[in-house]
Amino acid sequence: MARDLNSQLPEVQLAIADFNLRTGTYGEAVAGFQRALELDPENVNAHLGLGRAYDALGRSAEAEQAFRHAIDISPQCWSCYNWLGAYLDRHARYGEAAQTWQKVIELTPDNVWGYLNVGAVYFNLGQFEKAQEYFRRGLQVDPEDADLYANAGTVSFFLGHFEEDATFCKKAIALRPQRYEYRGNLADAYRMIPGMSNMSEPTYQQAIHLAELQLKINPVDADVLSSLAHYYARTNDSARARAYLLRALKADAQDVDILLNACLIYLEAGEREEALSWLRKAVSAGYSREQLLANPELHSLHSSLEFDLLAKPKPNSVRNAVHSKQSSSDSAISFRKGIVRPHGNNRARRLLRFDKNADKKNFEDEFT
Repeated sequence: MARDLNSQLPEVQLAIADFNLRTGTYGEAVAGFQRALELDPENVNAHLGLGRAYDALGRSAEAEQAFRHAIDISPQCWSCYNWLGAYLDRHARYGEAAQTWQKVIELTPDNVWGYLNVGAVYFNLGQFEKAQEYFRRGLQVDPEDADLYANAGTVSFFLGHFEEDATFCKKAIALRPQRYEYRGNLADAYRMIPGMSNMSEPTYQQAIHLAELQLKINPVDADVLSSLAHYYARTNDSARARAYLLRALKADAQDVDILLNACLIYLEAGEREEALSWLRKAVSAGYSREQLLANPELHSLHSSLEFDLLAKPKPNSVRNAVHSKQSSSDSAISFRKGIVRPHGNNRARRLLRFDKNADKKNFEDEFT
């Protein structure tokens, strides 16, 4: 419908480009956002959208430049920092991501996104109690925020508090019943609670149904594909699990959560060596030693010599550099992926943060 309107309006080009971004035609999205910027070079929404599209195509340097340009244009716009933080987190630059998302809290202390995302960074750094502190602070701001309950549940899962995790997941589901991740997380919790494992499979089936509906919107959404692989593995459908995993890896072969999910899928199938191979890749991509040791779904690998080697502390690691004072405007800094993006699609990606697939608010709310 937008195509029938005046194509010289930047708003029209933005609407078309955003549709392409959401449906996975990222090259067309880039072209659309560029057309919008030709018409309005200072359009913050177009720079943010362009950054998201570039990142989806693996054009990282251009993505970062677009996000930082948006901040230069509108330094008081909280969502500019939110999108930049998501980019930094996605590329395992956790210290910078935390600083950037702290700016969201400074600009909008009543905005839950800052608490969600800073908490997600601390989760990825293995500072679980600190992460939970931010999620609980966020719930004081908005006790009806489903993502905060889901993330608090993820932390509980990693701390071994599975019944508390299930309680948080149920609260999230009550608030947003169409989110497939919440039901998948609840099913994960049921598997771990004595006497409740029989409730996990029907809950995974509910998650599968909702995820399949989401996949119709964007068939190349790596997060949804990875989640479906996880859920089918948990319901003993190995063929579908591997098919969806291959599609997820084709969409994003560098995503730390998808790599970890591959480990979990092969571990579920009893292929221990293959699972360890994927775990090596996840660690190389940025999966933290602290998460590695705490993740309950990896406990069966703890007796492996390979696991011991992967879990050894790395010298001169920058993973705990949340305290760094470098400016977020310094594009040469090298230092979460994650909600805490989701335990999210799986326990690997259970945490929900503001990311390329965030749908918590309407489009205009995400940008302003």
